[in-house]
Amino acid sequence: MVRFIFPLLILFTCTSTGWAQKQTGFYLTTPCSDESEQLHEMMGSDRVVCLVNEPIVALKEVAAIGELAVVGHDVTFTVHLTSDAYKKLKVISTSISKTSLALVIDKEVFVVIGANEIKSASTYQFYGKLTSLSGIKHYYGKLKTEFDQVQKTKSD
Repeated sequence: MVRFIFPLLILFTCTSTGWAQKQTGFYLTTPCSDESEQLHEMMGSDRVVCLVNEPIVALKEVAAIGELAVVGHDVTFTVHLTSDAYKKLKVISTSISKTSLALVIDKEVFVVIGANEIKSASTYQFYGKLTSLSGIKHYYGKLKTEFDQVQKTKSD
């Protein structure tokens, strides 16, 4: 299991009109250009992330989302990928050594996962500080609701 720690809720905001069509999922990052239509800037910093147009792992390829838990001063939840999704990420991360993934939740980049962390596990664990609980709950709730809807559609 790979663990990601974000001392404050790490969110990115959209600076592009094309972003409104992004669905929840894992997207590959791509080098940014001056004319990039998928440019996303982290709030409160100069960090810029550009994304491919379609998710490399859509929400339908997520096997499970763990419950939100408060452990001491930390807030945590897990995202478990299907074996096919994990194999796909492993191949991609081996082929493109400098790639990274961005977890997009409700049209916002929630966190960026480095290349070395992509191929190490099919379960990703996200940590935040208790002081960020309301923001994390908000995005976790959106992720879980969308995931449950996808699962319901798959079973119908």
